[in-house]
Amino acid sequence: MMKQLFQVLAVGVFLLLAACSSNKEPASQAIKSAQAAYDAVKQDGLRYAPEKAHAIETALSSARASFDKRDYDTALSTANSVNSAVSDLATAAAARKDQLTQTWADLSNGIPKMVGAIKIRVNVLSKSKKLPDGLDEAGLDGARNGVADLDRMWADATASYQSGNIANAVATATLIKDQAVRIMSTLGMPIPSAAGN
Repeated sequence: MMKQLFQVLAVGVFLLLAACSSNKEPASQAIKSAQAAYDAVKQDGLRYAPEKAHAIETALSSARASFDKRDYDTALSTANSVNSAVSDLATAAAARKDQLTQTWADLSNGIPKMVGAIKIRVNVLSKSKKLPDGLDEAGLDGARNGVADLDRMWADATASYQSGNIANAVATATLIKDQAVRIMSTLGMPIPSAAGN
């Protein structure tokens, strides 16, 4: 009786191991496929939709951990779920990149004009014998120094854009726009309507 019980248990363990190992190769392939799909969109994903990219990285780590524990069913299921997440990541990253590219186009059209107008105003006021009401020499010096900062920051923003870091370029350009608006206000200049956006 005991011998038969051991034989039944042995057959059961064998069948269980066989069932688990039957998903080993599909799980391995699914993990490799999911990783390759993620690698194809990883750079833009991390740059434009980092939360979604990090969630995928966590899922891939979880799939590998399950595989290492020989839980091939869970590894396979987790790896398969990554494929739809990668598609979602690619869509979100592309949409964000398009949005930032449009924002950059708007800013790069308006900021040089604002800075140019500020430079003209500073030059005119520097040659003037009397400053307008509400503006003193300290304010004019601050505006003059501010123009130099704007030029430096604009060079940084442009370099970021040209290197493909559009998010950083837009962030820097937004700071430039805000600083330019403050300088224009100090100088008593009209603020372009587009600068209020």
